[in-house]
This record gives sequence, C-alpha cells and structure tokens, in this order.
Amino acid sequence: MNWPLGNIETLLSLLLFIGVLGIFLLWIYCERQDNVRLCLHWKRSAFLCHRCRHIYEAMRLPKSRDGAPCPRCGTENTPLRF
Repeated sequence: MNWPLGNIETLLSLLLFIGVLGIFLLWIYCERQDNVRLCLHWKRSAFLCHRCRHIYEAMRLPKSRDGAPCPRCGTENTPLRF
C-alpha cells in the first residue's frame, strides 16, 4: 500500500512526536499558570489596623513600603511582619 507520508513507521513516528510535543506544551502552559497564581499569592500581605484592630489581607506593590487602607475604617496600615 502506498502511504502519502512514506511507510507506516514514519507515520507512527510522526504521530508519536506530535503527541509528545502536545504533552510538553500542555505541561509548559500549566507551569506558567501555577507560577502566575503563586506570584499573586506572594504579593498579598496581612495587615492589622491600629485604630479598629481589624486583621485583613490586601495586595501590596513589590518593593513598596506603603500599606493598605483598612476596609472597615480606612486607616492606612503597614503590613505585619512575622
């Protein structure tokens, strides 16, 4: 039988290569998504309001010493250090 891509071994090798490439690309995509989620998680900080004693979590800009406003009273607070 005359195959358009040559013999059956070539066709099976090509299909195997495409499958392995697809799994590799899916793995790379999933790793990047995990990294994005992890980076967003680490940019969040815990805060304690000095006025109303409310503990809350908020986003903090990288290399920023600024705090975040309290959701209850609006007072600007610095992040907690553990």
